[in-house]
Amino acid sequence: MTFATKSVATALKTLAENINGVHAATIGVPETISNRVHAIITAAGQDIGEKTTGTLSRGARYMVNFAYRLDGAETTAEEALMDIIDLFQAALFADRTLGGVCTDIRVDVTLPDAPDYQTRAGKEFREFPVMVTAMQRGAFTINP
Repeated sequence: MTFATKSVATALKTLAENINGVHAATIGVPETISNRVHAIITAAGQDIGEKTTGTLSRGARYMVNFAYRLDGAETTAEEALMDIIDLFQAALFADRTLGGVCTDIRVDVTLPDAPDYQTRAGKEFREFPVMVTAMQRGAFTINP
């Protein structure tokens, strides 16, 4: 396996857009969100270290942010996000390799400890971020 940042992002997008209740998913932050529920996948930090001689291990973090357009339906938004988060976590742990693009994942859902409401293009959204860390390994040549 080699490092493949975009492959992990694509796998997360595919996973998110197949969750019941998610109307669209994008890699990168769209200028506007026209859908009720949108999943936004972005690359975050990466930790790289030598696993064994000639082998690197990388934990690449990705933010999967679920944004629900409120339109005055705060309770509906919160309940829908609760269902979406449960379904997304179940899908993540059903295949911890994300279709073979990583060796394992870690999932952090502690970021939204305080409810996050954002205004985008004049519309208010309730957002729920999920941090997914994808573990990958790569080889390198040791020069004498």
